[in-house]
Amino acid sequence: MKRQLKHPIKAHQFIRQESLKSTLLVCGVLSVFGLMAMSCGPMTSQEEMPIPETAAIPTQKPTQIHSTQGHTNLPETATINFQKQPFLRTAFQRPVRVENRKTLLDFYFNTRTSGQKTAMVMNCSLDILKAFVANGWAPVVMLRIGSTRPFILPVSYYDNDLKIIHLQHPSEASKRRFSYEDFEKSWKVDPRNRCILITPQQLTESRVQSVLAKYLPKEAYQQIRMETR
Repeated sequence: MKRQLKHPIKAHQFIRQESLKSTLLVCGVLSVFGLMAMSCGPMTSQEEMPIPETAAIPTQKPTQIHSTQGHTNLPETATINFQKQPFLRTAFQRPVRVENRKTLLDFYFNTRTSGQKTAMVMNCSLDILKAFVANGWAPVVMLRIGSTRPFILPVSYYDNDLKIIHLQHPSEASKRRFSYEDFEKSWKVDPRNRCILITPQQLTESRVQSVLAKYLPKEAYQQIRMETR
């Protein structure tokens, strides 16, 4: 009877030993995966992987915009009252036919026949035109929109907040409105960026520069040149 019991005992001991080995092996494998999970973090799919900010939005240096606007004393907005400028309305009594780039120069010469005091200012900028408007002078410019025929009109209004500028015939209520960007593109028809000032008194270069000095730094207008009649 004792001899018959020995075999089941040995079999049971063998099974316990093998089970212990399997348990230790499983625990070892789980320990390895546990260490990997602690060091690498939870595994996720490729779509769920977080994208680093530097990869999603490339780092860029801030762009510096250089503008003279921050150094000017220009009012934010200014307008011309043509009702108080009969001399300007007189200059536009006859229709201005624009045939080519020389038409602005022809307009300048023709103002002499009506006894107008005129000055042609060359190498202007948009800020210079705005300074003239702020001073009550309506600078007359030549523009062309796309491939259309150029036209000549005085600047009557600007607004720095909206960045718009108006051109208007002195005897009419309708206005042509331009953004600053579109105005400068259209103004390129005149490569010398000229404007004509028509005033009751004769203008001199020193007088014009003294007016510009009220609104702009010297480097913003020192390039201008003038002709007077």
